[in-house]
Amino acid sequence: ADLVLGTRVYNFSLGFGAVGFDNLPELTEQVLTAAVLTIDKHLKEMQSYVDLSTNLYLKFLASDDNSESQPINQAEQLGLSPNLLKDTVINIRQLILYFCQMRTELVEIVDDHRR
Repeated sequence: ADLVLGTRVYNFSLGFGAVGFDNLPELTEQVLTAAVLTIDKHLKEMQSYVDLSTNLYLKFLASDDNSESQPINQAEQLGLSPNLLKDTVINIRQLILYFCQMRTELVEIVDDHRR
């Protein structure tokens, strides 16, 4: 649907006429709905990254320097530090807010389009 819609809009912008634009509203709704579903999928993934990073960060804070913790040792071997995890959580949460705003606007566009 994305390719068909893009081709039709491109051809129309070049002045090749509006042939095949009769189902443009349906194609537009399909593309916007697919975009909302894709955003939902990415929001779930990002939330799982936030949960994982937060849990690991809290384990870092709870561990003392003398304890042998398998997750902490593995994280340190991967180059993860408490500051990096904290920054990661902050950045992903900001990205989640951006995606939520984008999703809200797309849903409003779809709702307006259906009226």
